[in-house]
Amino acid sequence: MKQIAEEVGVSISTVSRILNQDTSRKIKEETRNKVLSVAKDMGYFNKNLFALSTKEGQTLTIGCIFASDHESFVSPFFSALLAGMQAEIAELSKTRNVMFYPINCTQEAGVQALNDLKLDAAVLLGRTTLDTISYLKIKVPYLVYAGLNPIGDMDEVICDAKAGVKVAVNNLYKLGHREFAFIGSVGGLVYNEYRYGGYDEALKELGVSEANRIAIDCHLTVQDGFEATKRLIASSRIPSAVVCGNDMVALGASRAFMEANYSVPEDVSIIGFDDIEAAAYFKPSLSTIAVPKQDLGRFAIKLLADRLVNPRNYNISLRLPYRFIQRESSGRRKTNRG
Repeated sequence: MKQIAEEVGVSISTVSRILNQDTSRKIKEETRNKVLSVAKDMGYFNKNLFALSTKEGQTLTIGCIFASDHESFVSPFFSALLAGMQAEIAELSKTRNVMFYPINCTQEAGVQALNDLKLDAAVLLGRTTLDTISYLKIKVPYLVYAGLNPIGDMDEVICDAKAGVKVAVNNLYKLGHREFAFIGSVGGLVYNEYRYGGYDEALKELGVSEANRIAIDCHLTVQDGFEATKRLIASSRIPSAVVCGNDMVALGASRAFMEANYSVPEDVSIIGFDDIEAAAYFKPSLSTIAVPKQDLGRFAIKLLADRLVNPRNYNISLRLPYRFIQRESSGRRKTNRG
């Protein structure tokens, strides 16, 4: 939007009003046509903005706000959620004029978009801080959170990460494992992150000693998972079982162990989280907790639309099921290990 404004020589707010079909202020027809022409040439309608209806009536302006540092819309998990939202937006546009804006509020352009656009509502994605949550509540009239880690005090569509991680830990324990590591987000300022809490809680409930509970903090990417696992290997405290914050971390961890001549799962069992497409095709294929990613996005838009059409004074929390998928990366603990 900023590029369009610079090309035409008008303000970002003017571009926003034209693209949103806002007629509250008079704009010269020549300016309107020029903005639309430049926007089309820049591929704006095919890339960042989905103008999904041309029916008469008021336009409903919906955002998808991404709030996680060190991750992005292009990650397998979040791109699947976005695809689910887009599918439901297409259904919604059959009865309403809808403009849909994916916004990354961790970037300057995203913050500018939040200031320029007058969103009617938005779906919030990602792990973030209380300060960011408070800021977004001021900027957006209605927020719905979609993801793995509940925030509270807003509508939410959740697939419970904490409970899912506990299932992974208990599965490994039943397979004879007694030395564990968690690789993923452990601490920091992030408010809505519960996977490590599920790992630690499950091991305490099973009576696993603190000496056999390791945690390595890292961002939820393949590269960070790889580097974190190298640090674990260098410590010489090699567990028989590793639970990872997501599949991306698990793929990096698996690679690091194999490069250090540890066999997966013979020496180390690994379980991820999310069930991204690559999990089934990696070698060894990745055991994981499967999440209905597209449905998280679809139901978030349904809940958002319900709130806009039927205002209510209470929040709804919708919980979707997860399931454990056993693949090649996890198995029974070797009886002669170490």
